[in-house]
Amino acid sequence: MSIDNQIVIRFSPEHWGKVDRFISFYLLSNSLIPRHRQAIEGVANHFHKARRLLDVAEAIAPKIAEDRAELEKNGHTGGRRSLEFTAVMESAVTALYSSVDCARKTLNIVYPKAQGLPESTRKLFQNAENDKIDNLIPVSIRSALKNAKWFMPLRVLRDALTHTNTGSCHLDEDSGEIRYFSDAVKAISGKGHIDNFMHYVLSVRDEINRFLGIVFAELNKCLDDSEVWQMCGFFYGRVYHRFVRPNEAVDFNSGRCGAHEWFDLEENPTCPFVASCGAYQNKET
Repeated sequence: MSIDNQIVIRFSPEHWGKVDRFISFYLLSNSLIPRHRQAIEGVANHFHKARRLLDVAEAIAPKIAEDRAELEKNGHTGGRRSLEFTAVMESAVTALYSSVDCARKTLNIVYPKAQGLPESTRKLFQNAENDKIDNLIPVSIRSALKNAKWFMPLRVLRDALTHTNTGSCHLDEDSGEIRYFSDAVKAISGKGHIDNFMHYVLSVRDEINRFLGIVFAELNKCLDDSEVWQMCGFFYGRVYHRFVRPNEAVDFNSGRCGAHEWFDLEENPTCPFVASCGAYQNKET
């Protein structure tokens, strides 16, 4: 399809999560240095990367049985499916940790004067456990950090994958579960493997999702409720925009149209949503 015929909506706050909302308004309403912008955007991008990797892993998982069939048939196997599954799952683990690491950096950006927010994700969670985080940080965030029982096992595994060796996955015939073997796992469970690796990583993903929801629900309260430029989308090869405040951003009708200044001119193509968009009805004349 030609780009001149495409309609791509970008402004859809009804579909945003709490992290998406913060990114959409905080980045546009603050003058940030590049590394700060990258850290804030990294919270969502690393988490979404992990989700995509887990989708790939779930597609590979049923094929691991082919490695055993190959072994039984030929007397040997390269274990290609198991290796692929392991590589994807370990990448998902490191991406999840990176999302949490970027969330820690975001706290440092939003609360630059708060005590107890070190330049270390591990020390941040230790400070929370020991009640060493400044009261400038909302109690819900401090509680979420303190009660994050999932963090230590994730950190141990991530550190091992980043700084030492990788692990391996094998299909257990009796349970049908895929076990993950790594020397680092002994520090987590006292044994050298995780029985159901997919279940473990999915549960960590869900815990992190809840954790980020709590943190960014509070951070969204810090947003300045002033109008911010927002891209509506790409319609017919052109960029359309509006101005909207965080507290009024509910759906596609929110805010006031800014692009009408040029698309209302006779020589220009109009917006395809003129007849139904509340933002256009709220335009300044």
